[in-house]
Amino acid sequence: MKSVAISQRSDWVEKRNEVRDALDQRLVDLLICVDFLPYPVPNTPKFSKTENTLEWLKNLSPNAILLSGGNDLAEFTSRDQTESTLINYAISKCLPILGICRGMQMLGSYFGASLEKLSGHAGTRHALITNEEYAKHFSKTVNSYHNFCLKDFPKEIEIIATDAEGSCEAFRHKRLPIEAWMWHPERQNPFEEKDLLNMKRVLTHD
Repeated sequence: MKSVAISQRSDWVEKRNEVRDALDQRLVDLLICVDFLPYPVPNTPKFSKTENTLEWLKNLSPNAILLSGGNDLAEFTSRDQTESTLINYAISKCLPILGICRGMQMLGSYFGASLEKLSGHAGTRHALITNEEYAKHFSKTVNSYHNFCLKDFPKEIEIIATDAEGSCEAFRHKRLPIEAWMWHPERQNPFEEKDLLNMKRVLTHD
């Protein structure tokens, strides 16, 4: 199996006075289904210092990076810092990156897009409008669990799917092996065949 470094959400557990890193077990199973072994990346303030994250990546030498969902941007600054380092590392090594939901927002913001508050997109399903090239890859409908959308993309980003109102649901970088989706493939039960094929396509850069 190839290895993928996968970012985690952070949760404040008031009863125990703890900040915990967490990862949906379904996302782990999804990655195993496409022959990738996931390595969760910590978000602690000390670890997120650039030199520590880079040392971890140097030792792991992952084949790809996955930025997972959960949390809003700027909710936990150590997670934002960790993910920024993951993106920089992947670009320097020309590694594939896949962003899911918040991961897509993180990638969009990294490249200069702006976030806009959105309503009516949490806990729903909606149609996916794709360009001609990607129609064969994506399902016609997807789940939706986000409260923000991206706009004002730079020229190096190509929007490859939207919802019916024109809000971006997927994009790719024109030069780098980077793609991002706003839906959660791990929350499909059972996993959709197109999502499995897409995960493998993006993470192996086929």
